[in-house]
Amino acid sequence: MPKLFCALHLRTQLFVDRTPKLYMTTFVSSRHPLPGSSGSTRVWLRWPYLAVCDGALVQVFSAAAGAEGGSSAGSAAEGAPLQCLRRFSLARYNTGAAASGRGANVLHGLDVRAGCLVGGTASGSVLHVELGAGGGSSDDAEPAVHELNGHTKVVSCVQLACCDGDDGPQLAYSSSLDKTVRQWSLRDRACLQVVKAGTAVLAITLLPPSPHGPRGASLLMGCNDGTVRMWVESGGKKAARAVSTLRHQHDSYVGALQLSSDGERLLSCSRSGQLQLWRRHEKEGFAADADGLQPSAAANVADAWRLDVLSSGLLAVSAAGGVCYWAWGARAAQPLRPDALASSLLDQPCESHVEEDAARPGRATLVFAGLRRATEAAEAATAEAAMLCLEVHRCADLRIGEEPGATDAFDWPQMRALALELDVAPDDDLQQQLLKMARVAQATGRELSESTVRTFLQRRKAKNGDGSSSKAVDAR
Repeated sequence: MPKLFCALHLRTQLFVDRTPKLYMTTFVSSRHPLPGSSGSTRVWLRWPYLAVCDGALVQVFSAAAGAEGGSSAGSAAEGAPLQCLRRFSLARYNTGAAASGRGANVLHGLDVRAGCLVGGTASGSVLHVELGAGGGSSDDAEPAVHELNGHTKVVSCVQLACCDGDDGPQLAYSSSLDKTVRQWSLRDRACLQVVKAGTAVLAITLLPPSPHGPRGASLLMGCNDGTVRMWVESGGKKAARAVSTLRHQHDSYVGALQLSSDGERLLSCSRSGQLQLWRRHEKEGFAADADGLQPSAAANVADAWRLDVLSSGLLAVSAAGGVCYWAWGARAAQPLRPDALASSLLDQPCESHVEEDAARPGRATLVFAGLRRATEAAEAATAEAAMLCLEVHRCADLRIGEEPGATDAFDWPQMRALALELDVAPDDDLQQQLLKMARVAQATGRELSESTVRTFLQRRKAKNGDGSSSKAVDAR
């Protein structure tokens, strides 16, 4: 539906678990007709901001409204619904190549930060939108949109960057199928650098400053020929052409790049789903890390709904909200949270964001967003109109690398004494069963109470008959 610009009626509902704060879920429902399931809706999560684009309609939300202590994922106000900052149309840019195809979006790549949004179009333009402090009211004036021209083909990805001493983003980087990456000054609305990659660039990501890394901006590029390339800014137009190619090639084009928060690890993914892990290298920039991602782990994480890179491993998120942790070099995953959603979210679009707690090593906060289909009961009898629901979930205080159940949630000596009291053999099988119960209780924010354990032991004794009593006597 490329020319159907219907209003999105957004309703915010909050579902907060009243048990200990393991995870808090904020549910935002965005409902609008989607005839034929065109799949044009795109979601971009740039925490604490979230942008939704459908055709020419763009909506920007803030998930940190009313938060105390900043806009980090861990400090967002618990119970604060998403606030619609801006809702506007880019219909005047829905022309030419941008309007071709059913359900095409005006924006192909997007990045958003405080007061600023940039997006790439199919015609090659980069749109700089000044969001200001709009509250999302339908009476709000349309935001100022500035068009940055230079690319000659589709803009595949954009990213904002801040300069030293500036409060907001002052630079933007854009990649295109025209085989270039451009650096833009948002203040002057001018192109500062043109990086010639030699092949179409589908994904870019900026490197954070590193003690042993080069000075100036560093940019990684996922390319159409299956390579990952790196550009280091050193000043001057000619220096912008200095692009190095990392020593590994995917079997198809690289469409996704993800960095750890410290910039020491990089995960690249090709169109076929092939994953490659990289580690920071002083001379080469990044070197392939064959030991960090074991073949057995790569086969499992490749099927994950979302992947996030931590300094110590990978977070794999399922479409039903389950979270697993793969430490570097590990052959098996550590479950952090079981599937918590009644039904799975759609495969695409999906976004996630993870933050590691610097004050508490081994703790992290995960935010993920996705869509699911629903049906309005009032319309089901007539047209069975398909609806989309946008869901945003926040999992706080994830314990990375800490064995679930190894906390005070599981006290085996106490449970062993309880088993002996009830004449139940405290063998290894019982210990594993109780450990599993403790992990499930911990992951869902509940407490494994003594009454629950007693009930389980009594049922186990009844099921096993007189055999448990004799084994319990032997165990004494």
